[in-house]
Amino acid sequence: KVETNLREYFLGGTTERAIRAINIPILVVKDHKAKNPKNIFWGVELGDIGKYTLEWLKILGKRFHCSITMGYVIDTKHLKEEKVKEALRATDLSHLDLLDMIYEEEKKDLFLDYRDQLKKEGLEVVIKFKVDQGGKQVAKQLQQFIIESSCDLVVIGAGGKRGLKRIIQGSVSEEMVLKLDKSLFVVKDPN
Repeated sequence: KVETNLREYFLGGTTERAIRAINIPILVVKDHKAKNPKNIFWGVELGDIGKYTLEWLKILGKRFHCSITMGYVIDTKHLKEEKVKEALRATDLSHLDLLDMIYEEEKKDLFLDYRDQLKKEGLEVVIKFKVDQGGKQVAKQLQQFIIESSCDLVVIGAGGKRGLKRIIQGSVSEEMVLKLDKSLFVVKDPN
């Protein structure tokens, strides 16, 4: 029993191992709403996996004629302290302005480009932000986001952390699979 628990802790269950091993998108069905989703929650990633996930969202959105909620957690733990304090004091700024202030201009532009591409497909798009002020894990913030939204399906990219980095930092997509009661469409980086 102890050996099994340790193996699952380090290797994960069948679903988590499949997410790591298979380089194609995976649908993890946890309820009947995944058959015909009306509202998809996208945990936005602004790296390369985000661009690939966006293409899948266009396909899903058009197929099911659903709305897309773009959720993004502004992770402050890697930022210089003064920049964080300045951003958090600026309560009159929009979250897009916060993106611009905390990160580079290109992230704000990329986020808006993602939104515009979805709208160009005729999809209704809602944008929601959270600022991680307390140093919580991004995965926990996303889970809270998803629970608050009334989505039928969660779409998230899996960036492919491996080895010690995955053990230490964890995997947001794997944590979503383990902790959420919602169906997930996990998009893998094809590279």
